[in-house]
Amino acid sequence: MKKLLLLLSFASLLSCEPVVAQDTLAYRVHLLEVKQYNAGVDMIRFHDQFKGSLYMMAAGAALIGVGGIIHNNGGDGNIKAAHKFTFFGGVALLSGVVVNIDSFTFIRLAGIDLK
Repeated sequence: MKKLLLLLSFASLLSCEPVVAQDTLAYRVHLLEVKQYNAGVDMIRFHDQFKGSLYMMAAGAALIGVGGIIHNNGGDGNIKAAHKFTFFGGVALLSGVVVNIDSFTFIRLAGIDLK
């Protein structure tokens, strides 16, 4: 029995994680660090998704512009191509707006993490 107790106490000294009581200051600081880290991850995800949505909206606006230029400068044969550019530009622009609105979810999650 003494050998088992000695072995268990020695094994606990070699463990990687220190044993911290849940009501100590160190434990509360650790919880705050974890919450802050999670909020930072959410903010990075927001930034990446927001930036991607801006690129998507810019590409959609550029396609709409190209479609307008083709429609104004082209003959009758280019009208179908102009409509296709305008249609796909509108779809890309609308998709970018939806992704942009959805990206603000990560700011809400960061606020919940820090609450």
